[in-house]
Amino acid sequence: MHYEPGTRVEKDQLLFTIDPEPFGVALVAAKAELISHRAELSLAQTEYERTETIYRQKATSEIALIKARAKRDKAAAAVAASQVTVLGGQLAATVIAVVLVPVFFAVFQRMAERPDAPRHTPTAG
Repeated sequence: MHYEPGTRVEKDQLLFTIDPEPFGVALVAAKAELISHRAELSLAQTEYERTETIYRQKATSEIALIKARAKRDKAAAAVAASQVTVLGGQLAATVIAVVLVPVFFAVFQRMAERPDAPRHTPTAG
């Protein structure tokens, strides 16, 4: 926190800085999980193609083909979910992690305009 609670702040004064390290750690973990899921998808795709080939040759059952397809589709869904997690982590890591006075002031100004608004003084947490 870059101000003392109860003191006057100036326009564009830095109020808070959010530590970016946890976002970076989460992003690295998400990327590693994505790599793992892609490897699982590659294997599942290969197994599906092999099963499909031997199914056409009537050397395996339809249920084996259905299971291989389901495994492939499940792996593809895991890749998609991991990609979303990575994108979210990249967004969080690139956000400018500061809160400036105009945003803070606008919130308190709206509260002051309401006669029933609770009166609260921010405290260090």
